[in-house]
Amino acid sequence: MDAQALLNQYLDGKRDFRGQDLRGIRLEGQELSGADFHRANLSGANLRGSNLSGAQLYDATLSGVNFSQADLSGTDCRLANLTGANLTQATLDGANLSGATLAEAKLGNTDLCRICWSTDNPGHAVLKQADLSGAKFCGENLRGLDFSYANLRDVDFSRADLSQANLSGSDLSFAKLHRAILNGANLTNADLRRADLSRASLSGVCLVGADLSAANLSNVDLRGVDLHQAKCWGTVLPEDHHDFS
Repeated sequence: MDAQALLNQYLDGKRDFRGQDLRGIRLEGQELSGADFHRANLSGANLRGSNLSGAQLYDATLSGVNFSQADLSGTDCRLANLTGANLTQATLDGANLSGATLAEAKLGNTDLCRICWSTDNPGHAVLKQADLSGAKFCGENLRGLDFSYANLRDVDFSRADLSQANLSGSDLSFAKLHRAILNGANLTNADLRRADLSRASLSGVCLVGADLSAANLSNVDLRGVDLHQAKCWGTVLPEDHHDFS
């Protein structure tokens, strides 16, 4: 189906495009709210600036799609493959991304608060190697998500729950992790330079090889935290912790 045929059908009131092969389709700036793309293949499509609010994208193939500046509020993106997708400045309020794959996706400076990342039977979302620099996750439930090797520079994780999350090798420099819950998280070889971890919960965290130079760890309980080979030049430590040995 080409773009004009789809738009004509949409204007005629059709909303069911389930399972359609729509690879590379150009639908930038179009009105597609409420459309059903359940398990459709939209890989490489251009949906820049389109209105997809309330759309059904469950288990859809969305790899490499340009969603920049698109309205994806309230969309069902559960189990969707968004590998390499461009979501820069997209509106994602109320979107459900449980179990979605966002590896290598671009979400820099996007407000990712008010997104659903998990359900009763979630399957963890994957954001491996994604560009999330400057994104906002404050207060979000991000338990068990895979952020390994992601660009999380200057991300706001304040009060977020990152328990059991995989943050190994990620760039968290200048990140805001004030009062974040990181219990059991993997931060092996993570870059936490100048990150604010004040009052964060770090029970069972692995910080082996992490760079904590000039990070703020004030009011943090580091008992039982694995800091083997961690770098701590200029780090603000809790009063009762004086070295990383």
